[in-house]
Amino acid sequence: MVAGQMALLVQIISIGLMILIPLFFIWWIWTFVALFAEKMKSGGKRVDVIKWLTLWGLGMLIILLLIAGYYFFGVKGMALIAVIVCPFYMVYLKRQKQKALMKAESRKITNHGK
Repeated sequence: MVAGQMALLVQIISIGLMILIPLFFIWWIWTFVALFAEKMKSGGKRVDVIKWLTLWGLGMLIILLLIAGYYFFGVKGMALIAVIVCPFYMVYLKRQKQKALMKAESRKITNHGK
């Protein structure tokens, strides 16, 4: 009975990954293209955009390593970690971006006030 329950859990996790991983990749590509377009518009002068591109790349590298560990080495825990870590990492990045944008906005207000 326990082995059957574990097999069901593994199937649920696998199906969840088959749905979530492509969605994460699509979302990441969409965000990457938006950041890259912003970098091109600014002519590479906006350091914050380049920083965010680097952070997105590192985040996806972490996630890809976790997924590769799951698929190539059969470590079921890696898949679960990837599903748990990815949303928290994305929320963290979003908060950091909001802080950076607020900081940049306050600089604009300060510079125009002079």
